[in-house]
Amino acid sequence: MLKKCLVVVLALFAAALYGQEADVEVFAQLGHTDSVRSVAFSPDGTRVLSGSWDETAKLWDAETGREIRTFVGH
Repeated sequence: MLKKCLVVVLALFAAALYGQEADVEVFAQLGHTDSVRSVAFSPDGTRVLSGSWDETAKLWDAETGREIRTFVGH
């Protein structure tokens, strides 16, 4: 449930960032396997980095909410 909420929040943030109304698309992703403990946005707002207790950091596209890359052991 937490993973789906994060995807929806990212999609809504992207829509608000660009000042557009958008249909929210919820799609299945692996996401984190444990609680997210930190989130940071890139200066231009196009990327989001999330860190989790599962010892991974994930880079997300803020516009689409899709995962770009996973960093393991962080």
